[in-house]
Amino acid sequence: MDGVDGNGSPLATALYFANLDCVDALLTVGARTENVVFAAAADKTDWVHAWLDGDRDDDARSVPASFPLSSNRKIAAQQALVFASMCGRIEVVRALVGRGVDVNACLPGTALHTARTGTALHTAAYQGQVEIAAFLLKSGADPAIRDARHRGTPLDWTQHAPRRRRGVAQQVARLLV
Repeated sequence: MDGVDGNGSPLATALYFANLDCVDALLTVGARTENVVFAAAADKTDWVHAWLDGDRDDDARSVPASFPLSSNRKIAAQQALVFASMCGRIEVVRALVGRGVDVNACLPGTALHTARTGTALHTAAYQGQVEIAAFLLKSGADPAIRDARHRGTPLDWTQHAPRRRRGVAQQVARLLV
């Protein structure tokens, strides 16, 4: 479940391609979550709090090179917010936002896939995470921000939601107009 090299490549790949069924399946069978992004995606709020407090460090072995977790804690926290939002982890999202993580941070546009080029609101919109989107909007998320790769707004991203999530993505779309 952690890949041939034990570095979390299956979970990283599932997150990278925004495949929530895969993410949940890997977490269910015990995939390692020893970095802030994986812990956020796994809904490990206590782990994330400890990391934010400086009481926990990321385990470099648990991140493949193809999934560059920033060594800059501020950016890593933003990455965690994006993936927690995508995965619908409301308590983690609240914890990160409550600690001052920028809800409008747009991750660098160097990735090949949309899950890593937008804001937390983009990924929540794409996956139809209604509660997360509403919380982010109340917390100051700007629905007019365009992602770095596709130049789309969160509303634009709802139009490309995975088939199984299109209904809930349309609920998010109504929040964004």
